[in-house]
Amino acid sequence: MSAQEAVLALRSVKLNGRRTGVFAYPDRIELVDEDGVRAIPLTDVVRISFKSGVRKGRLTITTGEGPLEIRGLRMRDVGVAYRILVSLAADRNRG
Repeated sequence: MSAQEAVLALRSVKLNGRRTGVFAYPDRIELVDEDGVRAIPLTDVVRISFKSGVRKGRLTITTGEGPLEIRGLRMRDVGVAYRILVSLAADRNRG
């Protein structure tokens, strides 16, 4: 799938300190960086949380392997990304 088919596309954010693209699909989250693509099934997501600062915010996706901290989001984008990811995870875990 391409970024155009993704429900959520976060380009040029930092994931655990590395420049990454984060793309959410109805069944998975893809992390794209210089090492390649890593897919995380939404059924592996344990928790999604966010924190907003003065100008920037961060989003944390916790899986069975540990937390993935996404930084570099504008404040207005943090809440939107959070709601989309929670909705996708809830739909996926329900079905």
